[in-house]
This record gives sequence, C-alpha cells and structure tokens, in this order.
Amino acid sequence: MIFLKLIKKLFYNLIFFRTKYSGPYDNWNKAKTRCRGYEDKNILNKVYKNMLLAKPEDNIFERDGVLVKDNIKPFEILNFIKKNSLNKKEFNIIDYGGSLGGFYIRNKKFLSSLKNLSWSIIEQKIFVDFGKKNFTDFNFYSDIDQYKKNSSINLVLFSSSLQYLPNPYLVLKKIFEKDIKHIIIDRLLLSKNIPTDQIYIQKNSVKYGFSSYPLYIFSEDNFISYFFKRYKILKISNSYLESSVIIKDHYVSTKTLFFELKQ
Repeated sequence: MIFLKLIKKLFYNLIFFRTKYSGPYDNWNKAKTRCRGYEDKNILNKVYKNMLLAKPEDNIFERDGVLVKDNIKPFEILNFIKKNSLNKKEFNIIDYGGSLGGFYIRNKKFLSSLKNLSWSIIEQKIFVDFGKKNFTDFNFYSDIDQYKKNSSINLVLFSSSLQYLPNPYLVLKKIFEKDIKHIIIDRLLLSKNIPTDQIYIQKNSVKYGFSSYPLYIFSEDNFISYFFKRYKILKISNSYLESSVIIKDHYVSTKTLFFELKQ
C-alpha cells in the first residue's frame, strides 16, 4: 500500500508538477527579464483561488500557489515560537514574504492557541493592497520600516522567501539594525560546493499553469558567515519539507536555520 502511494506521488509530480532551473545568470535583472516573476497578477489570483479551494478539515492547503495535501507540520518552528512567546504580554512575528498568510493558515490550529501572538506580513504592494482588503487577521506592510512604531518585533520568519528577494542581504541588514532577537529562515536553498551565491531561474510547470522566478542559490559558508557579527546560530537542520536537487553539478538542499541576537 505504501509503495503504491509513493508511485502515485511520483507519477503526479512527473506529470503535473515539474521544477527546472536555468542559469546561472550574471545579475538579478538579467534573470528577471527572462521570467514572469511574483509581480504577475496571475500569481496573486492563483494563490487566492487556491486558498478559497483549501479544505483545512481534510489537511488540504495552498502552499506556494498550489493546492497540497499537507499533513506535514513544521513542529520545530512552531515549538520554537511557543517556547519563546511564553510569559510575554505580546509576541510580534514578521512573516517576511508571507504571501497572504499561508504559513499561519496551514498551522492555525496551533498558532491560534497562542493568545499573545500578533502576525504581520511583509510583501510586495500588489499582495499588501489585496491582503488589507481581504485578510483582516493579519497586518500587511510593504516594508519593515512601516511596522507600528510602538511595538517591538520579537521574531522574523522567512518561509521559502528569502532566496526570491532581489536584495536578500540588504533586507537582512535592515533586520540586523533593528536588533530583533530571533530570525528563522526555513526552506532555504543552500549549497556547500559553490564558492559564491548564484542566481538562477526556477521554472514551475503545474497542471493548468506555469510560473517562473529568479532566485538565489546561497553558498552555505558565505551565507552563514554573514550572520557572525550580530547573531549566533542556534540550530541548522533539514527543512520539514526536506528536498535536495542537483543544479549544474551542485548539490543543493533545503535547510531551516535558527538565529539569536548576540548579547
């Protein structure tokens, strides 16, 4: 029975969902001109449509614009949030690149039990404008500097988003300047055998649709060393949605990284 399920899943992925990578490219703009990107309104419409079609009672959710049978939970991340939110009057989380709140919604049963939790999302303007009109459970901002002045940020979460930002290190620099205690970077694409970060185009072919985005494949050594002056690494582990791929002879894996501000 288990073998048949694996065969069905493999068949589905081969027929209906294919991810390919092209590159590397010299710079972000050159890659961007060759793909559609997240600014495409069809991406927003697809995310929203699949959120409406989701059936939480059956563990069917939208993730990355696609409907998935999602019974795998990021317990490592959820338990970290719970542990660090204890005994705090308010615990403010920034979900950076959080789309329309998919991470929270997929884990709502757990996160809604934390009564002191405040969830805010930073996204591009098209998502922010739409989110403010249709998702009142969250606060939406297009920049971290817009976050409410009277509240401190306790934790920043990147859930498969940092590698899709055109200037990821500038974003991290701005976060460092705010002395935010914890940073979690999940589903980050890292490679141990590339000397520098590289830019690729990710092409997703899904039944009834196609999408393509520029993204970074990070050099693991370079990426981690960037944090050393301000943050200590609490843990690096395989992501709960563990996967690996060979790109141009480079072994790339998805990792979850937990950082804490140095005292």
